[in-house]
Amino acid sequence: MRGISATLWIVIAIVVFIVAALVIVTIFSGGVQQVSSITQASALCQQTCQASCSATGNPPVTWRAPTVIINNEPSSCYDVTGGDCTC
Repeated sequence: MRGISATLWIVIAIVVFIVAALVIVTIFSGGVQQVSSITQASALCQQTCQASCSATGNPPVTWRAPTVIINNEPSSCYDVTGGDCTC
């Protein structure tokens, strides 16, 4: 009986770990977003900032990476919002 209990705890721990990993991947998997205006880019970046801050307490790890394309020019959310992502 003790072996089954230990195995059950291991399975539960693995499932919790996988679910947590999927949540983190989902949060940070925005990738490069094509937008048509600076207003859309700013709204997208603010939404990304709020989601990351509420989930992790920190700005997105891709905040300074060129993840939005405005008029065929890559830009970062940091540049689009003037760095405005405080948690």
